[in-house]
Amino acid sequence: MYQSCPPSVRPRLAKISVKLRTSCKNNPCTIDRVPVHAYRRAHSQGPFSMPHRRRSEIERLYRAEYPSAIELSMRFAILAVGSAILYLYTGWTSALLWLPIYFALHLLHWRFLKTHVDSSDPGDLNVAALLYLVIMASFLWMPVCMALVDDPPLQFSAVALMIATLVFLIWRGDTQPLLVMGKTALVAAAAVLITAHHMANVADVWVAGAMALSGAAAVTYFHIAQIAVRNRIKFSRRAAIHQAEAQKLEAIGRISSGIAHDFNNLLTAIRGNLELARMVATRQDREDLLVEAQLAADRAADLVRHLLSYARTARITPELVDLQSLTDEIQMLSDDLIPASTPLSVMRPSSSLHLVTDQAQLVTALLALILNAAEAQESRPGTPVTLSIADSLHMSPQEMLNGRILPAGRYVQFTVRDSGPGIPASVLPHVAEPFFTTKPPGTGSGMGLAMVSGFAEQSGGGIVIETAPSGTAVHLYLPPDSPAARGSGAATGRQLAQAAEKAHKARVLPH
Repeated sequence: MYQSCPPSVRPRLAKISVKLRTSCKNNPCTIDRVPVHAYRRAHSQGPFSMPHRRRSEIERLYRAEYPSAIELSMRFAILAVGSAILYLYTGWTSALLWLPIYFALHLLHWRFLKTHVDSSDPGDLNVAALLYLVIMASFLWMPVCMALVDDPPLQFSAVALMIATLVFLIWRGDTQPLLVMGKTALVAAAAVLITAHHMANVADVWVAGAMALSGAAAVTYFHIAQIAVRNRIKFSRRAAIHQAEAQKLEAIGRISSGIAHDFNNLLTAIRGNLELARMVATRQDREDLLVEAQLAADRAADLVRHLLSYARTARITPELVDLQSLTDEIQMLSDDLIPASTPLSVMRPSSSLHLVTDQAQLVTALLALILNAAEAQESRPGTPVTLSIADSLHMSPQEMLNGRILPAGRYVQFTVRDSGPGIPASVLPHVAEPFFTTKPPGTGSGMGLAMVSGFAEQSGGGIVIETAPSGTAVHLYLPPDSPAARGSGAATGRQLAQAAEKAHKARVLPH
């Protein structure tokens, strides 16, 4: 077993082998077996765990019933007008009570969902479902009452309301069994009341039977439609889970392969230069080889730093960034990095714009975007790459490249735009994955956008990519005050800007 090894290391290998066999004998599950409790703990967390699915269902209930303030206002306005017309037409006091009861129950339901949107308690999900069923009962009783009156306009309005309600209940796509069965029970109760009332006025047994059969068919097909939508939604969720797991495994494989490949090259360069340093005779040659080994070690450190940035664990050192000086630094560094045939055009920000972030990582991120843009338009020499910095106000949440939702608010927007051929639609979802590259082997590490995305998310921002055959624009959004600065108790951007302004005034005042 050890015959191919040098004689000097064979005893040491034999001792290590004995220790490994002893460890495996005493602790058989520590080598090739994962403890059951660890497996269960790992699968009880994450985006596909049961608590997360419960939280997602409560959030879905909230979005389905209260999608926007405009839609909600229009809904209650239409009901208010309808109840007023119904009161004027019939004189029913119940028509005036219909809307306040419906509104009060909706207010209670909205408040419960709003305060329990992050809850994973199954009891909270059942309470939310029961509250919604009570709301539907408070709404359906009025169309049922209208259908029981021998008045064609009221009966027509009741049928229209019932049809609209059935369509809406199917469209909601509820998957919770309590909601599905509860909605079917409410519709069945309404159908029984209406059918029984009108059957009492029919003398022909066959006609009455046909009416009962029609009501039962309507309820049955409503329930079948609910089950079909429920199964389709569950199937799409399972497909999304499998796709996410497959993408996760693919990303892990790409990361592992990329790390192994890059570190193997760097270690080969380090070991090769160190071994040659022992063999050369002159001191100058030895120092040159040691410098090459040091450069390879620095590249390895840069790779680790990019990986940490992608993993959102890199250390952020927030400081007040002078965006005017930043543009000068970017311009100077890019002149040495991109070819002269692709100039960089910088649109300077306003002097009042401030930013608190890690300046070194920001410069690295912007240079990575500029290099990508310059390489994308190599076939179109003379066309400049543009960098613009501006103040951006988001009135509503926006989705970023990695699917993260950026909250509404004010951000500093960095835009790098090129005139290249654009990014194919099949490639765009993967551009921010580590070690993903479309460049030939040896010409790209695939860590540029991954590092930028990690830095942006760790800073409380994100990136958005707009691409077309005429070019690509990468938007980097960063909040004026870094979350790291707020978490560390550092001064906010506005406070730092005011301090800098006072210091500047103190320097220019005459003594």
